[in-house]
Amino acid sequence: MSIFRKISQLFKRKPAEFTYEIFAEDDGPLFEVGERVLIINPNLIDPPDEPPEIRVIHSIVYLPEIDEYVYQLEGSPMWYNENWLQADLYGPMYYSVRQVNKIEKIDNLLDIYEWNKRMYARTGDESYAEKIKMIEDMLKELTVEK
Repeated sequence: MSIFRKISQLFKRKPAEFTYEIFAEDDGPLFEVGERVLIINPNLIDPPDEPPEIRVIHSIVYLPEIDEYVYQLEGSPMWYNENWLQADLYGPMYYSVRQVNKIEKIDNLLDIYEWNKRMYARTGDESYAEKIKMIEDMLKELTVEK
């Protein structure tokens, strides 16, 4: 056997070995209790004219005979297949916000101040000391009469 043949056998490429896994459903449900979901029709190609209904998941049950989780939504006696639900990734479109008065601002800042003081005492992390200083400055601005 020639030296070239021996070298070529040493460096001969072996066929790549691949392991294929068949996609299996996760062991748990796709959604959790309390999560907001959209009710959609998976059979429609184009989105409907009206916006999808948004609900909160109330209960989850696994049905072994069909190997699916079904979800009961708040305000409905029906159980929905998870293929008809979609996660509400963006949250609500509007939030109601009320104006916070000066006393509430000071109270909230004091709560944050106390928490940062405890964390600084526990960890010694300088970032907490910086936050404490910043909150002290904010409190001075709110409490100084102009």
